[in-house]
Amino acid sequence: MLRDMEYSIATKRIALKEYRRGEIMNFRNPTRRRDIEPSSFFVSMRMHSRLFLPLLLLALFSTSFIASASAVEESLELSKNVKNTTVFQEHDADDFISRTKVDKLHHQNTYLHNNNNNNKNNNSARNSSNSLGTTAVTATASNNSNYAFTLRSREQIIIHILMELRMAYVDIVFLAFATFYQFFHSAVTNVAYYQHAQLSAANRVPLKDIAFEWLPSLDGELWIISEYFLFGIISISLFCVISNVILSWNAPHGRPIYSMQIVRRMGMTWIVCQTLRMISFLITTLPGASRQCRYSLPEGLTREEMVGMPAPDEGNPVGWAPPTSLKDILFRVDATNGCGDLMFSSHTIFTMTFVCVVFKYFNFKWLKAIMAVLQIAIVPFILAARKHYSVDVFTALYVTPLVFEILWIRLPDRDTSVDLAKHYGIRFYLAQDEEDDAFTYVVSVWGREYYVDPEQLPVDLKEQGNCLMKKLAPSAWGKGMESSSSVASIV
Repeated sequence: MLRDMEYSIATKRIALKEYRRGEIMNFRNPTRRRDIEPSSFFVSMRMHSRLFLPLLLLALFSTSFIASASAVEESLELSKNVKNTTVFQEHDADDFISRTKVDKLHHQNTYLHNNNNNNKNNNSARNSSNSLGTTAVTATASNNSNYAFTLRSREQIIIHILMELRMAYVDIVFLAFATFYQFFHSAVTNVAYYQHAQLSAANRVPLKDIAFEWLPSLDGELWIISEYFLFGIISISLFCVISNVILSWNAPHGRPIYSMQIVRRMGMTWIVCQTLRMISFLITTLPGASRQCRYSLPEGLTREEMVGMPAPDEGNPVGWAPPTSLKDILFRVDATNGCGDLMFSSHTIFTMTFVCVVFKYFNFKWLKAIMAVLQIAIVPFILAARKHYSVDVFTALYVTPLVFEILWIRLPDRDTSVDLAKHYGIRFYLAQDEEDDAFTYVVSVWGREYYVDPEQLPVDLKEQGNCLMKKLAPSAWGKGMESSSSVASIV
């Protein structure tokens, strides 16, 4: 008797280990155990795919910390090279009256405001463009309009990293809130899974969908193909955002690109779209059609069992594991194996956000084409895997870009000289070297001043700099106005 009990305990331990490795998906119902058919590679990828983004973010933060530490160390040497400069205002083309040292931005903004009023009377087209937040591309940017990007010089990279770190430091509260909101969204999807488990057997039957009739059902190792497309879109987009530190991308809207502004815009888009999504799937619960949600009606059910009570466990598929406690609802994080959070597609929200970011910020036609092809290709694989209904994907395809554009108009990027000074304390000055009377631009960030090239200027200062360059002799511009960046001839 004792030997039989030891054998039973050992058998249960082996079964539990197999269940934890993913070899048995329905340990709670031993009579319905099924082995997973996919290879060990796909099983491992599915079980550990949730670790991809945290590890990626950890690697990005580590790289950013090392790069920022090196940039800060080298920036101390760069700031020593900034000589005494005089910031001035222009009142006449041939006469500069004010030549006093200025530490506050409102002197420079007065000059910009006065010159802008004159330009508005001479150029109504530019005025209408500014009202939409899309200013015209300046002469300096138009010269490089044939290129997708230019390589930044060593000094430009250091200064750009310092500005990005300053933006991250100021926006740390928003970044923390956006990160917390992803966990909050995950907890709400667990609530939807719990609601889905309360549906009756009749309501658990998947709905009719025309895409389900036309596309074959992808199960087994093919079920995860859409996740590869998702990771591909995320990887390409993150590469573009991170590469902005060393590459000066030629943006379609003609404005300078800051990686933290892109991250901020993605966070705003996800918060709005996920809020709409949570409201949608909480007020209306749709029966899941994915493999872990697909219910099979048992035989011999009475009318009361069909519509008047939660569905019996006999019809639950492999992988069915709804949250059963408050701990499961709050702390379980699983973006692929949930049920009930269908309207609208979270996969498409993320992919369309990245596609919008690439189309809005990166002027590289082949990159846009690749992102468009990947976005189109992921749709049939999502539907074939039965992860969403067609209406879920279709709704996300137009809601996400609409939200992105509305936020772009109502909450534009903080990339003008006034916004950078107001929100981040990053101030740009037009200055004159006291030794050789050369004119240059200087940026003040983290309490230090650095020479900057015209390519690093905000769009409003670029326009004013072009007007000023026409009135000054070319020989009057110093080394700070000479760009040492090399051009990458990629269209």
